[in-house]
Amino acid sequence: MAKSPWIALLAAVFIWGLWGMLAQKPLHTAPGQVIVNQWMTYHPAQSLMTLTVIAGYPHGGNNLNGTTNGTLIVRVPVHIKVFVYFSNHDYRRHSLALVAEGTLSPKSGVPRNRLLIGLRSGQQAWFAFSMRHLGRYRLTSLVPGDLQHGLWITVEGVSRGIPQICYQSH
Repeated sequence: MAKSPWIALLAAVFIWGLWGMLAQKPLHTAPGQVIVNQWMTYHPAQSLMTLTVIAGYPHGGNNLNGTTNGTLIVRVPVHIKVFVYFSNHDYRRHSLALVAEGTLSPKSGVPRNRLLIGLRSGQQAWFAFSMRHLGRYRLTSLVPGDLQHGLWITVEGVSRGIPQICYQSH
């Protein structure tokens, strides 16, 4: 008789857990959308990709999507349009812009009046660009000091294929 309450409790926990799993909504994707990973989606029919970049991910700190110094590499085929969603989770201000490697001249980025002062913690912005040329670029914060502290993601314009994200160690 002593086992009966425990069996009932275990059965209730099992049913509650099963109900919770079944009640969750499935991951929503648009028709023709490919989720590459947590940071990127790709829409082949529209030659379009979306990229999420979070400063201070996951618990604040001086990083972009948890990486620094270009160790996160985004490969974008030429002629793909890229929508970048940027969110600042760090306590310090950060911005985000696409620049050619070796320059600080933005090709595209958060609103120009925010590039040097950055977004406050909790603020968000988005921008778009089309990859027009082969080469290496950076998605970087243009707030003074951020580039020197490693706040940049490597972006490579490639000739063909599908958009990819990979990580490299330094």
